[in-house]
Amino acid sequence: MSACSVSATVTEGSAVAATVTEAGVVVATLAESEAVSAIVKEFVTVSILSWAYLVANRDDGTVPTQVGTVTLPVPGRVFAYVLGGITRYRLVPDSYSESNDSFYSVFSSGTLSALIVSRS
Repeated sequence: MSACSVSATVTEGSAVAATVTEAGVVVATLAESEAVSAIVKEFVTVSILSWAYLVANRDDGTVPTQVGTVTLPVPGRVFAYVLGGITRYRLVPDSYSESNDSFYSVFSSGTLSALIVSRS
């Protein structure tokens, strides 16, 4: 994987203009907007975080909150973890396996999507 970098300029109202580079080549330029601000924040956060970091670090420093259960991809409990103001959802399988212990960006209507990282 090539190293990516993001340079962002924050303006009043938390709007962000960003340039994404990979191996020194500009691969994206994003205009100022609130949506870009959220996208850049998520991109930077997800790009540098590992499963272990997400498990160990939370904004509130408390025990994660169980928010539901799922049957797919495997039966398990879903916990909400908040870090950097962004909620991520951890699937802890009922029959534990490292490959299914994972973080997702979206948990809606009992369904997990947008895999971020798995333990193994």
